[in-house]
Amino acid sequence: FEPGFFRVGPAQDDEVESPESDYEIAVGEYYIELPKEIAVGPHTFSLTNEGEQDHEVLVFEKGSEKESAYALAPVPGATAWVTFDLEAGKYVVACHFPDVKKGKIGEPHSKLGMRTTITVK
Repeated sequence: FEPGFFRVGPAQDDEVESPESDYEIAVGEYYIELPKEIAVGPHTFSLTNEGEQDHEVLVFEKGSEKESAYALAPVPGATAWVTFDLEAGKYVVACHFPDVKKGKIGEPHSKLGMRTTITVK
């Protein structure tokens, strides 16, 4: 493997189409909203950070500490797209970022409500 270099420049067009998404995920202080049941296989999710803090989306099979999928939420007010490919089972979806208030670091977001369970069929 040999490293390479590339240059990033301005977009050629102001109009950029959003990708098609199969499911939507919304995160904020202190919630994660997504369908409680999704289909097996690869799906594109739109991931919107409706909060004022940074968030992440960790997906791991219930009863396991093995991470199945991961995504950083975009900056507050923005949407990003991510593809997760999940097998059948029950999964926990959580944000473990620490809460930040007035410059102080607090409990993980998962302890403040940013933890839910979904079923993949």
